[in-house]
Amino acid sequence: MKFLIALAAGLVLVGASIAHAGPWPEIIDPYPAEAKIDKPLAVTIDATDDLWRAKSLLKGSSIDSLMEELAKLGFDQVNWVTDNEQFLTDLNFSDVQPRDGMRYIAAAAHRNGMKFYALFKPFETGCVGEELPLTVKLPPDVPLMPTLTGRMGRFASFLQEHPEMRIERRPVDARLGTPVAIIKLVKEDDAPTRLDRKHIELFIGQENGAFEPYDGPISFTNAVEQRDGKPARVLTLSGLKIDPAYKYFAIRTTFGKEGKEDFNNACSRLMELRDGKGRPLPSTSDRGVMDRNAIDQYLAVLWLFRTGHWGVPSEYALSPTFGTTPQTTAYWFGIVQESNNDPQRALDAPGGGYIAGVRGKQQYMNTLQPMYPQVRAYWLRQIKSLIDDGVDGITLRVDNHSSWYTEPYEYGFDPPVVEAYRKKYGVDILTQPFDRDKWRALQGDAYTQFVREARELTQKHHVKLQLSINQLMGDAMPYWRLNNVPVTIQWQWKRWIEEKLCDSVELKLIPWPWGYYAGSGTKMAREVIALAHARRMPVWANARLQTWWLMNSDSRDAPLKKLSQGDVDQIVERLCWVWRSRTIDGMIVYENMDFAYLDSKTGKAYISPAFQTIMEHLRKGTARDLRAEDLKTFYLDQPSTQP
Repeated sequence: MKFLIALAAGLVLVGASIAHAGPWPEIIDPYPAEAKIDKPLAVTIDATDDLWRAKSLLKGSSIDSLMEELAKLGFDQVNWVTDNEQFLTDLNFSDVQPRDGMRYIAAAAHRNGMKFYALFKPFETGCVGEELPLTVKLPPDVPLMPTLTGRMGRFASFLQEHPEMRIERRPVDARLGTPVAIIKLVKEDDAPTRLDRKHIELFIGQENGAFEPYDGPISFTNAVEQRDGKPARVLTLSGLKIDPAYKYFAIRTTFGKEGKEDFNNACSRLMELRDGKGRPLPSTSDRGVMDRNAIDQYLAVLWLFRTGHWGVPSEYALSPTFGTTPQTTAYWFGIVQESNNDPQRALDAPGGGYIAGVRGKQQYMNTLQPMYPQVRAYWLRQIKSLIDDGVDGITLRVDNHSSWYTEPYEYGFDPPVVEAYRKKYGVDILTQPFDRDKWRALQGDAYTQFVREARELTQKHHVKLQLSINQLMGDAMPYWRLNNVPVTIQWQWKRWIEEKLCDSVELKLIPWPWGYYAGSGTKMAREVIALAHARRMPVWANARLQTWWLMNSDSRDAPLKKLSQGDVDQIVERLCWVWRSRTIDGMIVYENMDFAYLDSKTGKAYISPAFQTIMEHLRKGTARDLRAEDLKTFYLDQPSTQP
């Protein structure tokens, strides 16, 4: 879930996201400046963040208080994120029976005059969260899902019964019995480097987090070789004698603080593993060191959902030595962290650099494959359960945190995909060249079939169906968001609208005129709006605050956070882009974690005074005149200072 993604990746973006990106983005068909605007207002709630921040199960009264406060702010609808039946659909409260959780939340929204939609993400119904290294001790009765480099602790019961129904990778000849004899370190260019043999240490391990120094023979060369048609400086460690049981490899460098780094990687080419004949061995590079705090947080959340209590019993807590030495360090190898581009890394970073690798590739994504009829039936059962809980609508959103893989087009080779392509086109996609568009279309047809079945189910029970359309369905995006939707599937959003498979449309990440995605999305947004309005479907759009709680203070021990003028401008421009567009029929504030706090001790919800002021001025048309000094924040853990 994203509260842990923020620890690993999101925090890197904060500095860029809170700075004003330049000219205010174009508003699609804006209202006249003097117009009085009145459109429905919704808010997205992902309760995992609230539980994480509260470090406790919530009271039913916390939900009652939150719904009351949201209604006072003028919200007409609540969109509650649900993933799988073992995570949020059966949300635990300290004073409400688990199976009654969603029913209780829906009723609380209704008591306060708001509609209640379940935001269902089919591709988040596999494993949820991060992987844990094998060196982390857990009770034997905790179900775990094995991965290439560890195990997952939170996943759907369906996945426990059918782990093979995830999106599967093309078979890899890992030659696991072939020893690694050569390790190549590849620079982004052919310029000389200050790195030499004396700076390099090699560690090997049979488990992630249990390394030992390699003490065998090493030959070292520094030469220029060709990579992708370009010259690159390559440092080669050869003549290695390593038992095949050791499948983890970590290179550490021993520079002090002196000097300027010069050995940066070119995408995923920092480390290559090869056999004695120089042939590449399939491997996966790390995405960073496993931060002890991130693991502690994951374990604490795992225990919260398992036992109702925050914090890990001492006998299962991380070893005091975890991560303190190269031998006890564990690495992220790519479940959620994998992106379409490896982050650049300096192997000779001042103070020392590193790169780690593991033999092989992840066999599965953590997302379920819609080509299996059983998967589609499982998703429909989840939707029916939400309908039974009293929702007014279902929003289907395909973007997720579980399909971020470095080589996304190497996935989508499940047996039903292979068989369907062979039957329709006479080609074996495992052994023969094939048409990627046709391959994606087959999987897209399967997902559209699920949408059609969901439409029939919701209509039967008089519940609205909203479909979320993300710019990533149509465009290749830069940086790490490319795989927010599984690219192996063709997203037939035009067909969904044209065939009226929904009652309304939600725009997500359209447009994204800030930061990395400046200038993108408006064209696709106009097309979605035109298609939907031609069929009398209302269009909602997300105003993504993404302020990482800048409107609240995280701790009384930290200085009270002050909103800068850049922060205020960013918040206001995102809200205005949706609010002031005549062709966007409803605004979704994304999301409550940025402006609300649920106190598990008092059972009350607190709303940031800064957000209240911003919303008041948005309605009056004066939001762009707001000054940072006019806005106040508050401490989360000091109710006496809260409004």
